[in-house]
Amino acid sequence: MLSLCTNFARTTRRPVLQRMRKFHGTSHDQLPAATVVLPPSDSDDDDDDGHGQQYQQQQHEEHEDHFHLLGIDRQYDVSLATLKSNYRQLMTRYHPDKHSNKTNEQRQSIEQLASQITNAYEVLREPDTRATHLLDLVGHPLEEASSASDSVVGNAFLMSIMEARETIESTAPNQMRPLLSQAEAQIEAIGNDVREAFDDGEYASALKFTAQLKYWVRIQATIKEKMED
Repeated sequence: MLSLCTNFARTTRRPVLQRMRKFHGTSHDQLPAATVVLPPSDSDDDDDDGHGQQYQQQQHEEHEDHFHLLGIDRQYDVSLATLKSNYRQLMTRYHPDKHSNKTNEQRQSIEQLASQITNAYEVLREPDTRATHLLDLVGHPLEEASSASDSVVGNAFLMSIMEARETIESTAPNQMRPLLSQAEAQIEAIGNDVREAFDDGEYASALKFTAQLKYWVRIQATIKEKMED
């Protein structure tokens, strides 16, 4: 049977996290709690912009925190149903087409906010980009570590990714389904590690697992693309 994970088995599971805890200790600050901001009620009169303008101003100030912007608790595990519902409520209220009677300056501000809301939703609905954003918010940006990817994810992991890509390359499109299932299983397993690392305040571990998660998300995308050929 074809396998993507011959050398990768369990290299990202709890034993790794436990070893990192022994090294880093347990004094990490926990994730700061986000203020949950609910969108203004759709029943507000369009002419009474008090709540709407206050929300726009607050979200412009907080736009770098996508969780805050969409009224979602700042954590890795999110309810995708709640996320989608909040996004739809916000876009219903702040869609540019609903504000054609506003001044040019107001319309530009609303368009910018609508764009930020859409970007925030796209980031938070995917586990790898959500984890990357969460790392940014806690002061451990993945970009700063990506230049030293060997030390972040480990050489053994990189070798397993290379072998996975070779397996994909040598596999016919009509035989890719088992490889897709394996990739999805790896994404789920690493996602659990990401969640536990964030929950425990182990941001060095969260950074490593997030980097590994991104590799497997790209593997998954490569498989899907080949299946469509």
